[in-house]
This record gives sequence, structure tokens and C-alpha cells, in this order.
Amino acid sequence: FLLDGLYYRVKYYKNYNILGFILGYNHYILYRLPKAVFACVHMKKRRFFLYGFNLVQLGTLSSELINLK
Repeated sequence: FLLDGLYYRVKYYKNYNILGFILGYNHYILYRLPKAVFACVHMKKRRFFLYGFNLVQLGTLSSELINLK
């Protein structure tokens, strides 16, 4: 799954398996990922990839993350 956009930045806390989103100018959201899903952040913190074995879980997670934006 790939989510690419202009109005957010992402930071991945690997030890805690948490994605931190900076939305707009002032909104900071921490989102805890399930244990079976991992993330990788690329391209100046605007593009990230989600990895996991369960495709249904990745689909529901990606729709929740899109709704944050």
C-alpha cells in the first residue's frame, strides 16, 4: 500500500511501531500500528509503505489512514 500526498509529514517510531503524522501546520497524530504491520518512510517523510501478510488488515488500515488526511 502506498499513500502519497502534499499536506502531511510522517515519522515512524520503529521501537514502538507507531506512525506520527503532522497534518497541516498544527495537528500531530500518533497512530499505533497492529503487531503484524510494519512501515517504511521514504522521500523526505512524505511517502511511506505499509508491509504485512494479511491483505484485509492492510486494506482497512489504509482506509483509516486516508481518512486522517
